[in-house]
Amino acid sequence: MVDDMGGALCTPVHPEMKDAVRKVVRYFRETHGSPVAELALDEFRYSAQIFTARLAGASVPSFASELALLKGKVPVWRELFRWLLRRSPHTLPALALCLLEWLSPKRGHPSLVRMLARADVLRGRLDALLGSGTAIFIYPSHPEPAPFHYQPMLKPFNYAYTAIFNVLGHPSCQCPVGISRTTGTPLGVQVVAGFYKDNLCLDAALEIEKAYGGWQQPPSK
Repeated sequence: MVDDMGGALCTPVHPEMKDAVRKVVRYFRETHGSPVAELALDEFRYSAQIFTARLAGASVPSFASELALLKGKVPVWRELFRWLLRRSPHTLPALALCLLEWLSPKRGHPSLVRMLARADVLRGRLDALLGSGTAIFIYPSHPEPAPFHYQPMLKPFNYAYTAIFNVLGHPSCQCPVGISRTTGTPLGVQVVAGFYKDNLCLDAALEIEKAYGGWQQPPSK
């Protein structure tokens, strides 16, 4: 898959990121004779919503509680005001996650239940594809070449391309495959494997590094 099937919250995948996925797939097919199948898993379009739902539905302390060291909760609105005055000890992304957590549907809400069901469906479909043998899944690391500092704040849901595998529990490995011609920043793909098959991710990452040179120093300008 070269994108999330048109998710509404993430930006469209940059052509160079799509090409990065295709060239890695082509390398494994042509060099190792690996059989290739293009997937179309519609649930990926809800990656950001699934991530948020799994956080909201988890029986663990909230992120706002964790920021307060489990002594109450961070008062997010007050801390946002303090952040504007450069008085908050917390970063803007951390406070934004607290705000997202506060705004999200709570446990038992129909929309949350519906999204958790989608998460279970996607987890099951991926497990059926990756659970046996040595299959791996190649997916973009991000919709765009590596962003510059602070740019992700303007596109706050693009993290979903990696976050989805955090909440589904599949091992994944991020692999650099060159430098973008348009931005001068790294391009990459992620390799995802079945549960408890981290070794497949690492083996594939070593092969990709051998083929494309691994990490490269971006140009200074």
